[in-house]
Amino acid sequence: VGAKELAHVQGHQALVELIEGGDQKRLEKAAAEKAEAERVVAAKEASEREAVERAAAEKEREAAEKVAEERVAVERAAAAEAAAEKQAAAELAAAVAVPP
Repeated sequence: VGAKELAHVQGHQALVELIEGGDQKRLEKAAAEKAEAERVVAAKEASEREAVERAAAEKEREAAEKVAEERVAVERAAAAEAAAEKQAAAELAAAVAVPP
């Protein structure tokens, strides 16, 4: 093999290595871009899950608050009814105690 042919083969090998190296860099860049895209998607999905969970917790809190308000209203109504019955009983007792 002559020096000229050897130089040609070596030049060809260098060109192949350069192309393969460029391919490797492109593959690495594509892999990094894919990983970043997957991270962005995962972050978005996590954010959406958190928003759904917050909304569900808010609805649950509002429902519990409504139940508590209704309980207070029922207790007040029962207390008012008991007071009215007590007043009526006192008035009846006073009416009975008055001589005719």
